Amino acid sequence: MGHEFKLMILVENTSYRIAVNSQHCWEFVHRIPIERVSNIYIEGSVEIERIEFVDKLNPYQPGICGMLPDQPDYKVFITPGIPTNPSYPGTCYIPPTDPGYPQPGYIQPEVSNLAPVFNPTIPYAYPIYGGLKPGMLIYISGRPCASAYKFAINFQEGTNPYPPPDIAFHLGVRFYSNQVVRNARINDGWEHEENMIPHFPFQPAVNFDMIIRVDHDRFMVAIDGQHFVEFAHRHFPLDRFDTLYIENDIVVSSIRFA
Repeated sequence: MGHEFKLMILVENTSYRIAVNSQHCWEFVHRIPIERVSNIYIEGSVEIERIEFVDKLNPYQPGICGMLPDQPDYKVFITPGIPTNPSYPGTCYIPPTDPGYPQPGYIQPEVSNLAPVFNPTIPYAYPIYGGLKPGMLIYISGRPCASAYKFAINFQEGTNPYPPPDIAFHLGVRFYSNQVVRNARINDGWEHEENMIPHFPFQPAVNFDMIIRVDHDRFMVAIDGQHFVEFAHRHFPLDRFDTLYIENDIVVSSIRFA
């Protein structure tokens, strides 16, 4: 009791194969067609740190992690942020456990009704119904691609990348220069770029956990539980910006709102 473990479930054509801490333990023959299985449900005395889905035929999603075109000839995947009930059977809800935010004295808002997303295809647009609000927390877990050149996380107006939308907060990670830049874009024009950082926290093919907190006057970003950068709001009202958009050389394992 009280010890960490790693559980792996491999879905084969005829059965599930279960390994604990890299040791094969059990096998369970399919009793219903696997295409009917659409949810994972966890209960009992266990604290979940991470859930990750990997396609064994395509674990690094080649083609998605390469250089993406600058013209609108690729598809953006969108998942509506439909309300969910964490206590409803068939829904897996992972409460925030990251130590970076919130800080002492922070009043946690009500649990968001925006649905968590797992393993989205990149580029990816998540509609934030009602737009950004002070107190909102966004949890992003993922890893840069093995040959990552850059990736970006934007809070923008609308789900389409073209014509260029207004962006309240652009977080651009550039491996070619070891920079993490912050900026805003209005009427197709980028504003003054901020690029001072305490260190470069990302490595190709290495998992990270990011928390973005929306305050009344700024965005605050933590990486792996440590405060990283801030970006003061430049444009209001915040709820005008209603989409989280992620693109370029990144594999995202989960997105959660609180």
